[in-house]
Amino acid sequence: KGYDIYSTNVTYKNGQTNFDLVIGKKKINLQTNVISVGNIENLTGAIASSLHFEIDMEKIKKAILELPVVDGSMQVITSKNQVLIDDSHNANPDGVINAITTAFMLAKDNNQKLTIVLDDILELGSKSIFIHTKIAKLIQTLKPARVYLVGRNFKEVIKDNIDAKGINVELVDIDNPLELLATKKKLSKLKGVILFEGRQSAKLKEVSK
Repeated sequence: KGYDIYSTNVTYKNGQTNFDLVIGKKKINLQTNVISVGNIENLTGAIASSLHFEIDMEKIKKAILELPVVDGSMQVITSKNQVLIDDSHNANPDGVINAITTAFMLAKDNNQKLTIVLDDILELGSKSIFIHTKIAKLIQTLKPARVYLVGRNFKEVIKDNIDAKGINVELVDIDNPLELLATKKKLSKLKGVILFEGRQSAKLKEVSK
């Protein structure tokens, strides 16, 4: 708010994002296949630019509804009992925080439990412990039902900084085939929203098959 054009009332249903675009006193409802708060912010800027160049709103509506979703980048895959969010392509601090927040909102909007499969963020240097602790505190605040930590370097840091009752936190040795298989079986039986965040999480994302 405070801008000539902004988006509000963002909700997630059936693998799509529904939001209201506010232009002055006018409100326009829009849908898109891309999810995440960050993507909606980027879309809002793109729409503002399009309107500046006098592109018809109906064309804009059609274009954002037909936007393709990049594999492994907040990609939603739905099955009978699960909504999988595949964000395993890569991980950076802002992206991870955005993905976790979006997955929480999607689960909340659909009255479902949230499970997070989380890899480490690499190449942070001296900021590594600070950033992973910050992510742990976010998880603690949002209180997902379960968290599976699959990173090789900082999963203990994250686990030690999640201190909230009701969150089931498990450390997974991603290099142990038996442990990997056992975790896949656990995930396959879960219902609700499952976020796969970071590259190592991709080893567990075939759970709906």
